[in-house]
Amino acid sequence: MPECYECMFKDCTNLTTAPELPATTLAPNCYKNMFDGCTSLTKTPELPATNLAYKCYKWMFSNCTSLTEVADLPAAKAWAECYGYMFYGCTSLVKAPKIHATELAINCYRYMFDGCTSLVEAPELPATELKDYCYAYMFEGCTSLTEAPELPATTLAESCYKCMF
Repeated sequence: MPECYECMFKDCTNLTTAPELPATTLAPNCYKNMFDGCTSLTKTPELPATNLAYKCYKWMFSNCTSLTEVADLPAAKAWAECYGYMFYGCTSLVKAPKIHATELAINCYRYMFDGCTSLVEAPELPATELKDYCYAYMFEGCTSLTEAPELPATTLAESCYKCMF
């Protein structure tokens, strides 16, 4: 169901362990803002979903300022805004999750790591055909990032790398 877990644990500042999330097929907005503001959460659960949907992970772990360990993102196809702002403001995050998506959608990674001031290692970005705004603002405010990921894309789109760093 759309929005089924949206905001479920939002601002639960004492939550230290997230529940398992075994779903492999997601609905629109299903995990949106689910753990937003959970400032004691240090680790994400495994995220095995390979069939994503519109905004399914948007803002999911935003402002989780103690988050240091994140699960890989195994989906081969990204949907519109699916990872948008996912780790926004996660100021303790040092290493990004492994990203597998080679088929992108508009705005799919927009602002994903914005404000992750401790991030020193960016993920590999394997897609070769980009969509409008797909990586826009992805690493904005990542002041500890010292090396940019390789950008192997051979087909670009409108504002695909806009303000990426």
